[in-house]
Amino acid sequence: MMRENVGVPEGLGIYTAGGRWSRRTRAGAAASVVGARLSLVYLLCGGLALVCYLRSPVAGSNWLFELTGLSATVAIAVGVVRYRPRPVVPWVLFIVAQLLFVSGDFFYYTYDLSFPSAADALYIGYYPLQAAGLVLLIRTRTPGRDSASLLDALIITVGLGLLSWIYLIEPYTRHLGDSVLSRLVSMAYPAMDVLLLAVAARLVMGSGSRPRSFQLLTASILLLVVTDVVYGAIELNGSYTMGSWLDLGWMGAYVLWGAAALHPSMTQLSARAPATGASLSGRRILLLAAATLIAPATLVADQLWPIDGFDVAVAAGASAVLFALVLVRMLGLVASLREAVGRHQRAERRETALRRAAMALAAAPDREHIRRAAVAGARDLFQGPAGVEITVEISADRVPADDVTVPSAGTVVIPLHTQASLYGRLVVTSRTPVPTDVMDGLRTLGAQVALALESAALSDGLSRQRSEARVGALVQNSSDVIMVLDGELVIRYVTPSVARVLGHRPDDVVGTPLTALVEPSDHAAVTRLFSRLSNRPGKGARAEWRMRRGDGRVTDVEAVSTDLLANPSVHGIIVTARDVTERKALEVGLKRQVNELEKLDRIRTEFVATVSHELRTPLTSIIGEVELLSDGDLGDLTDAQAAGVEVIGRNSARLLSLIDDLLTLSHMETNALSLHRAPTSVSALVDGVRGQVAPVASAKSVALVLDSRPGTGSVVVDAEQLDRALLNLLTNAVKFTPPGGTVTLAARREGEDVLFAVSDTGVGIPEDEQDRLFTRFFRSSVATRLAIQGTGLGLVIVKQIVEEHGGTISVVSTPGAGTTVTIRLPAGDVVDGCAGAA
Repeated sequence: MMRENVGVPEGLGIYTAGGRWSRRTRAGAAASVVGARLSLVYLLCGGLALVCYLRSPVAGSNWLFELTGLSATVAIAVGVVRYRPRPVVPWVLFIVAQLLFVSGDFFYYTYDLSFPSAADALYIGYYPLQAAGLVLLIRTRTPGRDSASLLDALIITVGLGLLSWIYLIEPYTRHLGDSVLSRLVSMAYPAMDVLLLAVAARLVMGSGSRPRSFQLLTASILLLVVTDVVYGAIELNGSYTMGSWLDLGWMGAYVLWGAAALHPSMTQLSARAPATGASLSGRRILLLAAATLIAPATLVADQLWPIDGFDVAVAAGASAVLFALVLVRMLGLVASLREAVGRHQRAERRETALRRAAMALAAAPDREHIRRAAVAGARDLFQGPAGVEITVEISADRVPADDVTVPSAGTVVIPLHTQASLYGRLVVTSRTPVPTDVMDGLRTLGAQVALALESAALSDGLSRQRSEARVGALVQNSSDVIMVLDGELVIRYVTPSVARVLGHRPDDVVGTPLTALVEPSDHAAVTRLFSRLSNRPGKGARAEWRMRRGDGRVTDVEAVSTDLLANPSVHGIIVTARDVTERKALEVGLKRQVNELEKLDRIRTEFVATVSHELRTPLTSIIGEVELLSDGDLGDLTDAQAAGVEVIGRNSARLLSLIDDLLTLSHMETNALSLHRAPTSVSALVDGVRGQVAPVASAKSVALVLDSRPGTGSVVVDAEQLDRALLNLLTNAVKFTPPGGTVTLAARREGEDVLFAVSDTGVGIPEDEQDRLFTRFFRSSVATRLAIQGTGLGLVIVKQIVEEHGGTISVVSTPGAGTTVTIRLPAGDVVDGCAGAA
């Protein structure tokens, strides 16, 4: 009687040939069951200890607290000795870390030590050792790159780390009454919690199995971090007392750690995970979304309920980091999607090449045609003959199947053989390594060619009827439905695969018109296809139809048809139909994912626009108040105060410019940049930007030269936007020109266009970076090296403004000599003489 394998881990349920458990299997299963029970018993005993700590006569006793921590250390050691996990180093680190924490408890609860003390050093030492052990486990579980899980963990860590900084770490920086060491130690506790949480998040976000030991381990870490956070919040108010309910959190973390180590599944924590990458489940998306919104939520919370010492710069920086991480994660998803689409397309091309080769082989009348079809099929698999030489050697007689020549370097030899006979070989010489998918296709092609050659060998000397029967045997094993139609499109032959693909018996299909199997809405397409084929004998054509199955359902098929009515060996139209229902579903799924990604991109753009707009309003108020202070409307200022106000005003203006750039870029991305065109005097435009740039150039000792040639006239533009573009180019030129240099703005008419050229004698742009000048957030290496301020958005906005006007922009630059940026705009329907009226 067969016994069920109940409660036995995977890999232990093995029976001998006689149906009995082997001695080794029984021992392993028994040890696994005992280990699971041991973990459960320890967990129950730990729970009892927690109850006794608060409710028994020994409630709050230090020795019970310390004994619980020591028991966890012993439990980890017992689990290591009992199950012998590989590698063992992470568990050794866990044991040492646990000993440090327990030792800290001993000193803290036994001796009346001042803060900070040796106990704090032992406590803090626990976290890096614990994190190091978890990192080793992660590297063992996922030895390759898993950037998606790492990014997800970083997003969560940055979000929670910001909360830890605001509510736990930053308040200690303002405890001026404490010593520097006391504040550093106080800040180290939440910092170490963030470190441990970051590593644990990476472990949880990664792929791999999640057995009971994994669940207990993550629960222990989470309970420890939560308890530390609550303790830190309480300690800020100085209200923590030993023996309170909060101690249950640390004791519970001890117990969960010990139970995780005692469970037999602890060896699976280091089991290598399959290379599938992290998938975006609904729960993961919600978790990442919540973490991403932490930074803006803190800004909102500070506005509603002001937080002492709240640093907007820190929250803004965390928000920027979170935005960057989410952007990188989205780019990774797009890359993964593109890779999947690429694999799908390559598979489709390979299947199409093999189907085409199968049709050509089926129609080949002799060995020479088979050889040509094999060469053509191999070239189709390589997508062209460049760098590849393909030959097919066919023996005159069958030889033993093991008679295969050893290939030379750079050569792939595919034997053309069946189970017992070798008909030749397919030789491919390539200057580059042959991809794995192409190798698989070549093997399949080799099998098809071998079958074709065997069919040709068997058909020699037989009558046409016998030959047709053997050719039919060749295609009966095809996964596609192959039909032979007569001139009236009546099915005269069909492969048995029609039962599997369409659910019809072959006998029921033979003698019926092809249109009887095709959906009525596709009849017109079928008629058009075969009308074209009648004018192209021997040529193939591809189409997609919907065919009705025997049970009434509809199946999408891809049909390849070839008119071989003139071929005496076939005398019919060959139709090969393949079920593409799954491919259609995949295409729909891929389109849905692309739409979702585009939706996420729109959400991102709207988020940037909303945040920038909300920042602009208070910033405008700040600039207004600074102007009042600078003008003395709010009272006289000292020299130091005036200098400080000037710094505030200058940086506020910089920030306002950055926000305006972000808003403009957002409008451009959403096609919301509307132009108000009107005839505008070119000389007026030049004079306008001169007044804005001249003070900046003068302050830097840079000569500003304006050259507006007579007869330039007017141009139909949005004056405000074009003024912004020219001002941006001139400001950039001044920034990148050293004192004593020259910046020139020249305007002239050239045919029906007006040209604006901004030239400088500055540092120039490296040649390899010029193609990226109009890329968002790009900063040249020169700007970085010389610490020239900027956002990398100005030229992007200029290019968009120019293109919205129907113009073009070009850059010519020589490193060390200078740069010239030329804008070419259509002048529009104006008269040269109306310049002054614009």
